[in-house]
Amino acid sequence: MQKNKNIFVDLDGTLIYEDCFKLQIQSFIKKNYFNFYKLVLLFIFCKRSAVKIKLFSYLGFDINQVTFNMNLINYLKKKKQNGYSLHLYSGSCDPIVKIIFDHLKIFDSYCGSKKNTNLTGRLKRDHILKICALGNFSYIGNSLSDLYIWRVSNNPLVVSNSKIVKIGLHRLFNLNVIND
Repeated sequence: MQKNKNIFVDLDGTLIYEDCFKLQIQSFIKKNYFNFYKLVLLFIFCKRSAVKIKLFSYLGFDINQVTFNMNLINYLKKKKQNGYSLHLYSGSCDPIVKIIFDHLKIFDSYCGSKKNTNLTGRLKRDHILKICALGNFSYIGNSLSDLYIWRVSNNPLVVSNSKIVKIGLHRLFNLNVIND
């Protein structure tokens, strides 16, 4: 991969406005209100990443539930035309990330949470650093859990609807903001 030509993009709240895990939880409970108790038991006895996989296996995923951030997608398409490699890395479960990856057809690779690995925060950072050297990539995210990755990225970008998050992150870490 070319130096400084890799862009890693978060899914939930960044590429899409929704959070897939929250959508899955809501759908599971709406299906049958007694599923709330099943969900509580899942959280007690399973890792968060395993719960994500189980919910996907129960429900699948309807891509029509999500709203894409078209400003970001257009930005990424321009970067792709300029020779950048695009990578979709998310804490959402791997099968959902693959559905989005297949649907958009702009990313070169994808990775999501697996049964024993919740790909967020430090784990996502470490996974990216196995592929790219320190500071040799751009990262686009939206939440404080992305700080671990922004700190080691040469071009940290934030996508957020929250003015407080935008201003605070820009002041604290001089992050570039992609306007929604």
